[in-house]
Amino acid sequence: MKKIIWIVAVLFVICVALIIGAYKFYSNIYNATNTPEKAPVQQTQSTQPLQNLNVKAGDTVASPLQITGQALGTWYFEASFPVKIYDANGNLLGSAPAQAQSDWETENLVPFAATLTFSTSTTNSGTLVLQNDNPSGRPETAKQIEIPVHFKK
Repeated sequence: MKKIIWIVAVLFVICVALIIGAYKFYSNIYNATNTPEKAPVQQTQSTQPLQNLNVKAGDTVASPLQITGQALGTWYFEASFPVKIYDANGNLLGSAPAQAQSDWETENLVPFAATLTFSTSTTNSGTLVLQNDNPSGRPETAKQIEIPVHFKK
């Protein structure tokens, strides 16, 4: 009687092992044939929203300041986005719209130009701020680039 119980137990373990093995084997085949192939991600441009700016960190600037560069189309609304300049104390000295120089309704880079006229600063340095146009006013969609500059005396 003990021999029969041992034989049944061994056969039971073998059957369970075969069932588990078959399940793993067929689930791998199913997943391999039914998983959609992911297309390779194409990186056509840098993820930097602003590129080729003519004003760099540490530049000495004076009014009127000509600003040119390229911005992602998502930074524009109605073909413009705001540009501002502040002194070292955080006082707004001037602002102007950066205007798209070609079709802005794209996610690609679009050239822009702005002429920023600003008042004389009492500090030697400040910050040039380029902001995405954010008509929704939602803080989670607001973006900006800050460029530290020096003022020509």
